[in-house]
Amino acid sequence: MTSENVGEVVTEDGYAKPEYDEVFKSLFTLNNDYDLLANFINDILKDAPYANRNIKPFTHIKRIIKAETDPTINYIGEKRPRLYILAEDEESNHINIEMQRALEDDYLERAEYYLSRVHGRKLEEGKEYKEIGKTVGIHILNHVKYNHIEDYVNCLRLTMDGHPNIYSSKTALYFIELPKIRKSSCIANRVLIWGKLIDNPSHIDIRILSKTDYVIKRALDRLKELGSNEDYLLNLKRGAYIMNKSRNFKEEIFQEGVEKGKREEKFNIIIKLKNKGYNLSEICDIIDDLNKSEVEKIYNQN
Repeated sequence: MTSENVGEVVTEDGYAKPEYDEVFKSLFTLNNDYDLLANFINDILKDAPYANRNIKPFTHIKRIIKAETDPTINYIGEKRPRLYILAEDEESNHINIEMQRALEDDYLERAEYYLSRVHGRKLEEGKEYKEIGKTVGIHILNHVKYNHIEDYVNCLRLTMDGHPNIYSSKTALYFIELPKIRKSSCIANRVLIWGKLIDNPSHIDIRILSKTDYVIKRALDRLKELGSNEDYLLNLKRGAYIMNKSRNFKEEIFQEGVEKGKREEKFNIIIKLKNKGYNLSEICDIIDDLNKSEVEKIYNQN
C-alpha cells in the first residue's frame, strides 16, 4: 500500500479515520474490549439532555454484556457494519442498543426499522411484554438531515400528539449530525467531544483534551494503533474501494434510468405529433436531439 493510498483512510498524523464505518466499529470493539463503548454510550445518554433541553433523560449503562456486528462488506451491494449491543442498566434491566454511523439519506426509515427489529427480538426470545427492557438506537450522520433544526443531537420517541409529556419509556432513537458539530467552536459537553473525535481525531481541541481525559486518550491511542496496522489498513482500503465502486455503480444505473426516461419521453412526443398530423420532416425539425433514423423508426412503427 502506498502512502497516497494510506492517506485516504488515515490522518496525516497517523490516526485511522472513524469516518469509515469499519474504523468506527473497531474503535469500540477491538479485541472485545468494550470499555470505550460503554463510555461512549453513557456519555451520549447522559449529556444529550444538556446539549438539547428538549431531550428527556433515558437510562445509564452499567455494563456491556455482548456486542455483535453485521458483516462489513459482503459484495458490491454495500453492506454496512452495525453494532448490536446487549447491556445492563442501573436497574438491572437488559438494554438492547443498535448503533450505526450511517451516511444514507434514508437513515430515518432504516433507523426505525432496525430499532423495531432489535426491540421485537425480545418477544421472539419468549419474554412477556412487561419483561421487555429498553431499546436504544444511536445514529451518527455525516450530513445534515434537518436544516430547520439547530440542535446537533436529537431524540425520537413514541409520543402522543398534542401531549408531549406522554411518551414511551421503552425506546429512544438518538441521532447526531456531525456537520453541525463541526461548526461548533467549543467542546462544552461529551456529545460535542465524541462528535469532534469521530469527525476528526486530529482536531486540536481533542488532542489537548486527551492530555487530561483518560477516555479520550484511550480512543486516540486505539485509532493510532489501527492506523499503524498495515494488514488492517489494507483491508480497510479494499473495503473503501468496494464501497466507492458500489456508489458509483448505483449512480451510473440511476443516470442510465434518467437518460432512458428522457428518450422514452421523446418517443412519446413523436407519436403524439404524428397523431396530430405532423409529417416526418416537421417532427425531425422539432425533435432535433435524436438522429433522423431514430425519429423515422418510431414514426413508422406507430
